[in-house]
Amino acid sequence: MPTWGVVHPTAGSAVQGSVSGWAEVQVKPMPRFTDCPRLGETVPHTVMCPVCGHHVTVRVDVFSGNQSYFEDCPLCCRSIELKISVREYRVTNVEVERPF
Repeated sequence: MPTWGVVHPTAGSAVQGSVSGWAEVQVKPMPRFTDCPRLGETVPHTVMCPVCGHHVTVRVDVFSGNQSYFEDCPLCCRSIELKISVREYRVTNVEVERPF
């Protein structure tokens, strides 16, 4: 629930109370980490390299939504293009392709 405070015109810091010459603004509390329990959570997902067939475990940040990026295979050192679909903080689909 927002509270009311005042902001010093030059410092810009919020304080409680009322002081003459200061502007009154609404101060919103900072969100707690517990409000976003999956913030920064990564889940392991195993994919197969399309070049050599080696199984590669990638970490997917489910909080970031859909993603597309390149990962190098640790065995053959070739690039793997990953297209990851995330819905409701779960990996729904992973497409693995050779970038060229």
